[in-house]
Amino acid sequence: MKKHLFITLLVAVVGLAASGAAWAQSFSDIQGKWTLKKKSSRFGDVTQTVEFKDNAFTYKITGKDGDTVLYAKGKAKVEKLGPFSTVKLTDIEGGTSESNLQAAGDDRTIIYTTGWNTLTVAVNFDRSRDGEDTESDTYNKEKAK
Repeated sequence: MKKHLFITLLVAVVGLAASGAAWAQSFSDIQGKWTLKKKSSRFGDVTQTVEFKDNAFTYKITGKDGDTVLYAKGKAKVEKLGPFSTVKLTDIEGGTSESNLQAAGDDRTIIYTTGWNTLTVAVNFDRSRDGEDTESDTYNKEKAK
């Protein structure tokens, strides 16, 4: 009886710890550089890179030739929205290169979850944007150099 009670308590504690870890997402969970290779309806075969550092973000899309086709940067803040983890992007500037940026005048709230070296995002669910579909993508974390 004691052995059965011990195992039940152990399973309960492990379950609570695991669920607590899932709820405890913070900005540190998304810190770093994340990449994704995909076929974009707008740009063709591309590599998308997003980096979160010091409550800021940079986002870059490069074509298969290595040229930058889109670059954006701004502030990033992790928030909870009910059971969801979100990252709110504000003060966004974007353009065709790091030296050619203009204020976007648009904040974005992106739902995300992290896994073992992955960051899965759901974009354009916060509001409708002309020419941009809702989508989800899974990025892989780049190894620290």
